Amino acid sequence: MALTLAKFLSVLKADQEKLATGNAIRGVPTCADCKIPLQESVTGIRRTSDGRFHCSDCYFRELGAGLEEHPISMPRRTRRG
Repeated sequence: MALTLAKFLSVLKADQEKLATGNAIRGVPTCADCKIPLQESVTGIRRTSDGRFHCSDCYFRELGAGLEEHPISMPRRTRRG
């Protein structure tokens, strides 16, 4: 059964409405933390080393928390003795 243009446009519109209301459609990954459907141009898609996907907000929130806990700084030389 071939997909007609009218059917394609109706499915496309339904998918766009689902995404607009925060519901994921088939094949669209969701954020592992906040569960919103990920769209590169809207939410960003960040994949972590454990294979999970995150939106940019959750990814950078987690990254910032890690940097707060373990700040990046230059090694300091101390005098001994």
